[in-house]
Amino acid sequence: MRGTTHSDRQSRVWRSGATIRIEFSGELDMATVPLVEDDVSGALEARPDWLVLDLEQVEFMDSAMLHLLVRAHETARAEGIALSVIRPSGGAARTFDLGGLGALLGDLLPAARAKPRRGPGFVSDYT
Repeated sequence: MRGTTHSDRQSRVWRSGATIRIEFSGELDMATVPLVEDDVSGALEARPDWLVLDLEQVEFMDSAMLHLLVRAHETARAEGIALSVIRPSGGAARTFDLGGLGALLGDLLPAARAKPRRGPGFVSDYT
């Protein structure tokens, strides 16, 4: 799996068994979405049983990111991959809610769920 760098966005990727988790932080907008799409596409191509997209630390997101999440949801479902999203907090949460993604994605994980940190399963840190 590969990662990309942009000054306004970071991603960290973990693989544990049949699960891939990508944590995003920073701003996810028209400028960074192609980089995020590379991360998500790479994860989907690895065909995990479960893909977790953690948006808790995302500070800003726009409609381009909402569109990417909808496409990722559709691709994952067609490929038989379970997709879960950890909701963004702060201002990005409003964009997420206004876009109606809570209802679409359904399988939203609570932000309080413990997250791995540079331990077993840590794949890479893209900053």
